Amino acid sequence: MRQGLTLPRDLADALRRHAEAAAPREACGLLGAIPGSAVATTFRPARNVAEVAYLYRMDPGEVVRLVDQMTAAGEGLLAIVHSHTASPATPSPTDRREAAWPDAIHVIVSLDHRVPEPERIRAWQIRDAAAEEVSLDLG
Repeated sequence: MRQGLTLPRDLADALRRHAEAAAPREACGLLGAIPGSAVATTFRPARNVAEVAYLYRMDPGEVVRLVDQMTAAGEGLLAIVHSHTASPATPSPTDRREAAWPDAIHVIVSLDHRVPEPERIRAWQIRDAAAEEVSLDLG
């Protein structure tokens, strides 16, 4: 497992709330951090524009706006966040195939209550359709 990121408890709670509010659709958004840091400092929710409930798509214009907000705040993109409403917090084949930002960590929030609580938020590095779990410290 690669070294990953630290997600403060208040941000983890914000991710969960965003995922729950979006259900039954997948939720999505971005985590920002001070450049060079692996500690998330902000969560910027995004709107899922996918036409089906089991996928997520962020509007490219909204992504640019959110990244511009991060830059203006002295932050960089640390992670792309999305939820799985009825499956574990592991990248699906679609997640692996469509991951377009290889330097960003992918954080997945599972709302599946069959998944043990400690495994409902997990982090992944996805490159060339291959996913490798990274450590996640819920500080």
